[in-house]
Amino acid sequence: MRAFAMAFLVVTAGSPVFADSIVASINSPYALGGTVTAIDLTSVAVGPSPVINTAAYSVAFTPGTDPDTGVVQGSLAGKYAAPIMGNGSPWPGKYFSTGTAGNSITISFTTAQTGLAFLWGSVDTYNGVTVSFNDGAVTYTGSQVAAAAAILPNGGQGPGGSAYVAINSTPGFTFNNVTFASTNYALELPMSRRRRQSFKFLDGA
Repeated sequence: MRAFAMAFLVVTAGSPVFADSIVASINSPYALGGTVTAIDLTSVAVGPSPVINTAAYSVAFTPGTDPDTGVVQGSLAGKYAAPIMGNGSPWPGKYFSTGTAGNSITISFTTAQTGLAFLWGSVDTYNGVTVSFNDGAVTYTGSQVAAAAAILPNGGQGPGGSAYVAINSTPGFTFNNVTFASTNYALELPMSRRRRQSFKFLDGA
């Protein structure tokens, strides 16, 4: 299995950053400025396509009928694998998984964002993150992330297979929607919190 995993996720607004810039590291998460709000998975049950709607954001699972797409925990051979943190340990809490090839997960924010940071697990060539900026959508691939983090985009599920990523935009360029997709099993997206123009998933463990 080649899994696309995302653990630590942060989005930010109002920070001085660069348009269409992407950085990645296997060691530690990136800090983004802004006021933090939370995408909280602690009260979300593990299972397919849960309904997640809050005043700050909503989460849509496409197509929404796949039993392997939704909120998961731990790893399941051939389906999904917990992202590896900078200390070499697997992500312990709940996270999102795209499931079957061609599925996607879209997070929509009520407030415009300017930056995104997250832990991308099992980086592979067929994983991608599309950020819908106010001047058009940009897709960042697993190959780009692997090159930035100096790792191989081969879906490695151990240390060196996941990467902390930051995607930024210049002042004046914002986004309200981020889509995580994979053309093969799977994309995993654990913890995140969000700032007032920044977010990150909470642990959910």
